[in-house]
Amino acid sequence: MTSILVAGGAGYIGSHITCLLLQMGYQPVIFDNLSTGHIESVPEGVKIVVGDVRDTALVTSTLLDNKIEAVVHLCASSIVSESVSDPLKYFDNNVCGAISLLKAMSAASVSKLVFSSTAAVYGEPTRVPIHESDQKLPINPYGASKLMIEQIIRSTNINCVAFRYFNVAGAGFNVGEMHDCETHLIPCIIKNTLNQKPAFIFGTDYNTADGTCVRDYVHVVDLAVAHELGLQRLLKGQTGFEVYNLGTKNGMSVKEIVSEIQKLINVEVVLKERRPGDPAVLIANADKAENELHWKAERGAAEIVKDAVKFHVDQESALRQKKQ
Repeated sequence: MTSILVAGGAGYIGSHITCLLLQMGYQPVIFDNLSTGHIESVPEGVKIVVGDVRDTALVTSTLLDNKIEAVVHLCASSIVSESVSDPLKYFDNNVCGAISLLKAMSAASVSKLVFSSTAAVYGEPTRVPIHESDQKLPINPYGASKLMIEQIIRSTNINCVAFRYFNVAGAGFNVGEMHDCETHLIPCIIKNTLNQKPAFIFGTDYNTADGTCVRDYVHVVDLAVAHELGLQRLLKGQTGFEVYNLGTKNGMSVKEIVSEIQKLINVEVVLKERRPGDPAVLIANADKAENELHWKAERGAAEIVKDAVKFHVDQESALRQKKQ
């Protein structure tokens, strides 16, 4: 059984990847400091090592003790607006954390890495949809930190598949988005609505058809599938560094997403000022992933919203039952 370290495996995306790997016969081991991850998201029977990825010695011993063959690296601070207000936190946690992991991998002779990057490396796109080779000028420290990590990995002997995520959403495997400070559009709207609070739209003056930001929403289960395909590629002998956009090639505006949610629950909307660091449009050209990994997003916006609403309704129901 192939042992895979999922660094950040108790988080939103990491828990979905862990569940899929388990389902497909791998032996995932989670490494997570639980600062944003949740122990209840860890599947039964999966080993978790609680620690900071910047603790190189602990990461090294985890790799050696568990005979890890490849690493999926998802540990990162990832709130764009917070990265603008506290950039040093992002460079410390994200960049220094990645360097620590790479040192540990070198010490443990583990040379295969799937890296969680982001569409934020592109900044304001020069064309839409965005290709992997397009100009990369991040407009926030979060995107800058991820681009730096890509460049660092390229300079090492690590064989890497890097994925630039567009907007990840939805839920599966009985897990979903549970951020203590929620900033992502879909869970924000759903959670606020379920708690009888208004949902906020940040910025209605963007150069888009309806004035709100346009994003490419990709289902978290589709994203998890891509990571397993990336692991397959590395385990079969891919060398060097390859990067892939992960998206659906279709954009939806904030207002369009709100309309999709309103088909299921009654949403009250409040318009607010733009948030710092948000580009107007981000849509993926994911042809490279389709051609080389045979990956294509299978779930659209309606399924993303339906799964997210179900997850949060179930969460709220469980919370109410606990209080009774």
